[in-house]
Amino acid sequence: MIPPGFSPCRMLRLAESGSTQDEARNHAIAPWQAPLWISARIQTHGRGRRGREWASAPGNLAATWLHLLPGPRSRLALLGFALGLAVSETLERDFGVPDIKLKWPNDLLIGGAKLGGILLESWVADGSGETEGPFWLAAGIGLNLASAPDLDGYRTGSVSGHVASAPDPDSMLNALAPRFAGWSEILWRDGFAPLATAWTRVAAGLGETVTVDPGAGQIKGRLRGLDADGALRLEVEDGTVLAIAAGDVIVPQSALLPAALA
Repeated sequence: MIPPGFSPCRMLRLAESGSTQDEARNHAIAPWQAPLWISARIQTHGRGRRGREWASAPGNLAATWLHLLPGPRSRLALLGFALGLAVSETLERDFGVPDIKLKWPNDLLIGGAKLGGILLESWVADGSGETEGPFWLAAGIGLNLASAPDLDGYRTGSVSGHVASAPDPDSMLNALAPRFAGWSEILWRDGFAPLATAWTRVAAGLGETVTVDPGAGQIKGRLRGLDADGALRLEVEDGTVLAIAAGDVIVPQSALLPAALA
């Protein structure tokens, strides 16, 4: 099978949108050639994982990447790790933002506080099969560049609190797009192993005792990284390593602080 093209990307920049994820569905039409980034300076009804509301103030990044991709569908889900790595690298290498961590499965942290989140949504293209595809994939990113919203149950942070001058949304997306394309190409060409290794290097709570709620009761264990399918590897008290495919992770705040502050 010919691998999909991840670059160049088209850009659609909106002044305002209810949700860039919903905008992506409106643009999911064939024939299709290049991936599309959709961003909005103001997003009024953003959403995160499990239907949670995501506030996006002016100056923060709200964007969704849309592409038509072949199966298997399981590989599409791994693009969330590619996007997390791309955001982390862009902030640190292009804008000098320190202490970026990735928290499984889809959060970005700065100084132990929530900086942003990733939302993947996929659906079968018209006339295609559920097994072979192709599938539409909408990969959304919300990132606190200028300010941090109030979120119940979360400490939040912004890039502006850690550098002298935070990037504007357009500059951030311009730098992010080619990095995401690069990690996506690696995933399609070399499999998930290179992404799992890179992700583990910046994993929040790696080696620490964390609590995971997969939806059927909480489990405590030591966070050991990712398996070959992107599941969280959790070593429980008897030494068994569990592979957890979905859930929420609670990392102790002491494990999230920079070394100088811990």
